Formats: sequence, structure tokens, C-alpha cells
Amino acid sequence: GRFVVTSQGELHIRNTKAEDGRASYYCLTLHTLTGERRKSEHVTLTVT
Repeated sequence: GRFVVTSQGELHIRNTKAEDGRASYYCLTLHTLTGERRKSEHVTLTVT
């Protein structure tokens, strides 16, 4: 797919499009033992 999360936790987007810059991206984690969820701050892309 176009969206890939690396083993280091980085988001890679292939074949970026102008509309990708209008989206908001964040990371959502789930602790497998406690079920606790955490959400990162939202970020946006600058597509040039």
C-alpha cells in the first residue's frame, strides 16, 4: 500500500498527492496487557 509504518515507528507515504497534505495524521498505540490506548498529537504534511 501507499502507507507503511517501519519497525522504528516511522510513517512512510509513497506516491504522495496534494490531498495527502489536507489530511491529519497521528499514531495510536494499544498496550497489549492493560488495554490502555494512547494517541499522539496530530500532524499534517506539506506536499510540494
